[in-house]
Amino acid sequence: MTGLVPLVLWAALAAGPTTPGDPNAGRHLIALEFRGPSVVFAEHPYRCGPNRASRDMLWGSVESNEAESDGDAVVYEGVLQRITEQTYCGASTQATRAPRAALAPPSCRATLSGAADVKVRLKIYRQGARLQGAWIVLTPIDATARATGNCRSGEMREMQKAYGERTTIEIQTPPDRLVPGRYSSELISPTARWILHVAPVSVAPSS
Repeated sequence: MTGLVPLVLWAALAAGPTTPGDPNAGRHLIALEFRGPSVVFAEHPYRCGPNRASRDMLWGSVESNEAESDGDAVVYEGVLQRITEQTYCGASTQATRAPRAALAPPSCRATLSGAADVKVRLKIYRQGARLQGAWIVLTPIDATARATGNCRSGEMREMQKAYGERTTIEIQTPPDRLVPGRYSSELISPTARWILHVAPVSVAPSS
């Protein structure tokens, strides 16, 4: 997945944190990547095997919103670009001829190809707040997607529809503010999780 993260993000990560007087201290480059197959539609998520070809990536910049921040949390907002070529593990295949005595029919597989502009709202809770970590809400502004595979046609239509719906992600991060680094969510299945990359926005050199 590393090769899909824009090079500017990795360059910013290598540059280190911003200085206290940096006018861009409230802005960050971020990338979100989902590693592993999606199991949202799976009847038996823990039977879904890994798939190294699965790709789902969002990237862009966010800026702190002082009007939305309060004593409990700091809020960052921005618009991300999303590119997806992701494996979905679903229910049973379209045509299952297994006898009733079989333990379970094989799960179907679908590939979702998509692209979108996504509004992101990232809320980082302060030290001592009741909730901890980062809550990330992704709201697609403009999304297109197409699912292909051996899942039932209605199921694949639902996969396409879900690509344009709001998603909430919880990731453990340091409290109080965004800190450059790499953070991950809990495992969604044995092989799938969200990864958050954070980098400072470099200050443009003065002319």
